[in-house]
Amino acid sequence: LYDCAHGAGLAVIMPAWMEFVCKHDVMRFCQMATRVFGVDMDFADPEKTAREGIRRFRTFLHSIGMPINFAELGAKEEDI
Repeated sequence: LYDCAHGAGLAVIMPAWMEFVCKHDVMRFCQMATRVFGVDMDFADPEKTAREGIRRFRTFLHSIGMPINFAELGAKEEDI
C-alpha cells in the first residue's frame, strides 16, 4: 500500500510490539537493554530497564534514518 521496504515497516511496528509484549517477558527485554544498549540494570524496577532499552532502540532506528511512526511512512490516519 505504501511501497515501503520490509525493514522500514518493521522499524515502525517493532518498538510498539516490544512495548506491548514487554510485560509478559520483562527479563528478555532487560537483557536486550543491558547487552545491546548498555543500560544499567535496575533490579528494583526491571520494567524501567526494559522500557529504557526500547526507547534506545527507537532512538537508534531514527539515528540510522529509519521511520519510527506511520506518518513517516506516509500513512494517513484514515488509512490505519
